[in-house]
Amino acid sequence: MNAIIIGAGPSAIAMAHTLKHKLGFQNFTIYEKLDGVGGTWRTNTYPGCGCDIPTHLYSFSFNLNPHWSKELCDQAEILQYMESTVDKFDLRKHMNFGTECLGARWNVRTQKWEVRLRDATNKEFVKEAIIFISAVGGISEPRNIKFPGMEKFQGKTFHTARWDHTYNYQGKRMAIIGNGCSAAQVVPSVVKRVKTLTQFARSPQWYHERPNREFSTFEKLCFRFVPFWQRFHRLQLFRTNDSLVDTYMAGEKAKAKRAATEKTAKDYIYRTAPKKYHDILVPDFPLGCKRRIFDPNYLESLHENNLTLLGEGIREFDATGITSESGGHQEFDVVVFATGFQVTNFLTPMHIAGENGQSLAEQWAADKGAQAYLGTYVHNFPNFAILFGPNSFPAHNSVIFASEVQVEYVAKTLFTSLLNKRASVFDVKPEAENDFASGVDVLLKGTVFSAGCSNWYINSEGRNSASWPGHAYGYWRATWFPRFKDFNLEGGSRTWVVRSATSSALSAIFSKYSLMTVLAIGMVWKGSFAKELVGWSWMAVARTGKPIPPEPSFHDSDLAVGSEAQAWTNLHSLDSNMSNMDSNFYDDDFSFFRETGDDVPSGGAAISSAKTPAKRMRKKQKNEKGRKRSTRACDMCHRRKAVLFAGVEFVSTKILREEGFESREVAREALFNRVRLLYDFDTCTQRLSVIQALLLMTVCSRSTGRSVGFKDAAHWLDQAISFAFSLGLNRHFDLDRSTHRQKSLNRRIWWALFIQDRTMCLNSSSGIRRTTRIRREDCKISMATLDDFELDELEDAQNEAETFKIRANALFFVEKAVLCWSLNPSELDEFAVVAPKALQPHYSRSSTNSTRYGGVGGTSTGISSPFECQISTPSANSHITPNPMEMSSMGKDLEGLRAILATDGRVELEGATLDDGAREFSDYMEYIGEAISGQDKSPMDMVSGVDLQGALQNPSSAVF
Repeated sequence: MNAIIIGAGPSAIAMAHTLKHKLGFQNFTIYEKLDGVGGTWRTNTYPGCGCDIPTHLYSFSFNLNPHWSKELCDQAEILQYMESTVDKFDLRKHMNFGTECLGARWNVRTQKWEVRLRDATNKEFVKEAIIFISAVGGISEPRNIKFPGMEKFQGKTFHTARWDHTYNYQGKRMAIIGNGCSAAQVVPSVVKRVKTLTQFARSPQWYHERPNREFSTFEKLCFRFVPFWQRFHRLQLFRTNDSLVDTYMAGEKAKAKRAATEKTAKDYIYRTAPKKYHDILVPDFPLGCKRRIFDPNYLESLHENNLTLLGEGIREFDATGITSESGGHQEFDVVVFATGFQVTNFLTPMHIAGENGQSLAEQWAADKGAQAYLGTYVHNFPNFAILFGPNSFPAHNSVIFASEVQVEYVAKTLFTSLLNKRASVFDVKPEAENDFASGVDVLLKGTVFSAGCSNWYINSEGRNSASWPGHAYGYWRATWFPRFKDFNLEGGSRTWVVRSATSSALSAIFSKYSLMTVLAIGMVWKGSFAKELVGWSWMAVARTGKPIPPEPSFHDSDLAVGSEAQAWTNLHSLDSNMSNMDSNFYDDDFSFFRETGDDVPSGGAAISSAKTPAKRMRKKQKNEKGRKRSTRACDMCHRRKAVLFAGVEFVSTKILREEGFESREVAREALFNRVRLLYDFDTCTQRLSVIQALLLMTVCSRSTGRSVGFKDAAHWLDQAISFAFSLGLNRHFDLDRSTHRQKSLNRRIWWALFIQDRTMCLNSSSGIRRTTRIRREDCKISMATLDDFELDELEDAQNEAETFKIRANALFFVEKAVLCWSLNPSELDEFAVVAPKALQPHYSRSSTNSTRYGGVGGTSTGISSPFECQISTPSANSHITPNPMEMSSMGKDLEGLRAILATDGRVELEGATLDDGAREFSDYMEYIGEAISGQDKSPMDMVSGVDLQGALQNPSSAVF
């Protein structure tokens, strides 16, 4: 048996050490495209590069180094440590440098991996291996962003991860794009050597003070000669760093701890940075939403006279420099991109093909992005493991610790199974992988990693495919005892059973961490940590039945990000657990109670029969004073919660005052607390209802006309789109087993999201620069048609006038969806950032009885489409449509399209000959435009026909 490992970074070094010195297996080869070991510590050589994790913790457990110079070491010292580790354990002879892996393919016939490689002379060759390991890491490929006009720039450009040391930047005019960890290290290192330095930072970061003292000679001697001294110091560092996760989780305790940490960070920023930059530097998102930065003197360097910090993005490059979003132009000699890495594009750019011929990238793209069982194994890819894979990154602890844990797991599962002849083909079951990924998604929705800010954790599908949502110890615990029933084992003998049962249990305890470490950690963490172990261990080993809830309590929940206990309780069950909440949580002035013994609707929703909130309140008070009734809190349907919340913007203040609210803002905040449970997708069993509710709140927030309303709308819409992707509403093949009604509903919801996603980019006056979330290639579903609105059933139940309005409503929705499809997403994104001056829209009249928009199934706009959509209009002699010939340049007439979409069809019909039906249709289109513009009650953009004021007075009458 042989194995091939790609990459020679920390994970590969740990894997090689385990194979050679623990398993006694030496028939493995490591291929590395660089000229030496170290991985990211060899590629990242920019000035100031260093580690932000204490280096006594950021080191291998099998090779502790007592000679570290300081708490946070620089790149050169860490790379030297990696080199010495390889030589100490005689691993270099297994490594081939200067050899790049182009891809690999699983050969079903030979049951081997065929790995395609290219050496330094550009000669390509193929090597076979029974086991194939990827150790390329997540921070190896730079995230290169293409700005308009970059090819015109005559100066020098390079990424921090590819720093050009041959270029002399002394006395040059330098621009740095980005403000993450790399930028924070580069800026103070180069600012005194350049003539001028301008940093472009579109979003702020959380900066924390970073003491980085040097170790004394006495400390180094203690680390080297005093037994367990360095081990104990390492354990203390691990405990301290692992406790940081508590600030990222849900619950009142976490919220309080997060608030205290945020205050400390703000005080540090205010105390250290120039006052003129405070507004740019202080974030408005929660701590942990982006990777926190331990300041390497970056804030202090902002006082330099030759440094300028701009809190805006880039509009375009030209031959001499950069034009910012505000229109200011500056000339530069060199531009440095500190834009991070392609963390969520695992194994880029290798092409890995599994047993069905499909590549790993294609398999992930067909679902919700990168996922792997315990961040390691992917179904359809036998005898293959990923080190530092999806959802294995501890954002608060040492990556080397996580890599060692993962290496131990691979050794105990894949290598042991094949070496002991338990199997010849080892592959994870798809249901095990999907269940694990779904469980991680649930837990991540309750953390600040998914709080809505832009970060490198979130992939293009809206899924957090990088972070491990808990303590690093939880990941270690989840991999302790392999669950072989989650794998398909083919071939091999069965003589290993007795001997492996004992050895596996012992190796899990007496591993490199030692029994003393296990006992010490057990003494350090008590109480709630023990409950967390119960939850994590259940997630790792259980996929059926009801989970063991770790004493769920909603008194300590922070509903802004979800509930940790609730997430565990919902992990393996789709039933709603909201109906059995502790009544004290909902016991406030805007609760909904039911009498014990009443019938409870499906999903745990229960609404009082009283007609208005005021009557419900009076009834509640009467029951409390007059009769003693047994009551308990119940969950309202999410859609009705959304109606109540959205209705605050439209209902009269008189009704709100009757409910005890001093102002509209107070009511909005109170009702917002009721609807915040929408953050937890699994709280409601009717998941489409959650998306409908979020859409409802999106349109209502936009209709307010206020900047804060547009900001809220963008937030609700992003949540809804992420949920829609997770349900696969954009894919027609997910609906094959659905009924016609279900398919129609899914299409209506998806295209409503699509319309909102496109039109929100055109609201430049709101001050919200939002780019599109939905790409064209995401829309693997047919266009909505009038058949999706079940109009035949409505005709039997409504009068003729009402039916016509509903039909017009549906027709307008379909036409608007087709028009939005014809928009070029890249130019929409550019519009959202640049916001060009308004141009006059162009219209034309068509006397046909049907309308076809240019670019949909045609070539008039140069835009292709996977479908054609031809819409029959009411019997009108004239209909106003955008002229495809006059819209041939999307950049020119983008503002014209914005005018059409902003008014939702309010166009002049002067000189047109209309019959009564067409005139009524025109009047109704004008009514819709006024409604969505916030001048009247909103029709909710075809999601529902809810009358908000009436719904607030009688929630039970709301129809969706």
